[in-house]
Amino acid sequence: MHIKILRGILAVLCLLLANIGLASMPGSHDISYLFIQTAKWSVLKPIDSKPGYYQLVLHGVEPYVPYFSDRPNRVAGIITTTQFIAEWNNPKGFQNEAPNVGMVGVKILSVDKKNSVNTLTLNHPVYDPKAATVTYQATIVGGEQTQMPTHALVFKPVALFIDNVGSCWSCVGPP
Repeated sequence: MHIKILRGILAVLCLLLANIGLASMPGSHDISYLFIQTAKWSVLKPIDSKPGYYQLVLHGVEPYVPYFSDRPNRVAGIITTTQFIAEWNNPKGFQNEAPNVGMVGVKILSVDKKNSVNTLTLNHPVYDPKAATVTYQATIVGGEQTQMPTHALVFKPVALFIDNVGSCWSCVGPP
């Protein structure tokens, strides 16, 4: 089961790395970063009052968020989840333009407990360090919208691959 999870995570990571490579072509002044946020489990459920919107709650979220950039800069590091969420809400962060996110997890309540890979955009993060939760508002990207259920889904474990914050220098510091 863990091998299947790792394969799913690697597949999403490869897709996002390809996007980073395209976003940070030689001559670009901005560095494109990929952030990885993990949690023990999560719930993705529709928001009844907002059709097409979901609430994603990560439970047992890690206190640190690793990040890296693609070549030629190859910057890597780790920041606290508190700093990551604070910078998210910075006007130069994701506040004005929601990032693409690959979410990889195992559906717990489905009959076959299969791996699931969803592509989302995330907004309005709220971090509760005492409860170790992060809550996001999510929308589904592209053709996956027709595949989303009308009820809550539980994933365990879960990893978010959050793409491209090329303009948020204070998130990670200069190269």
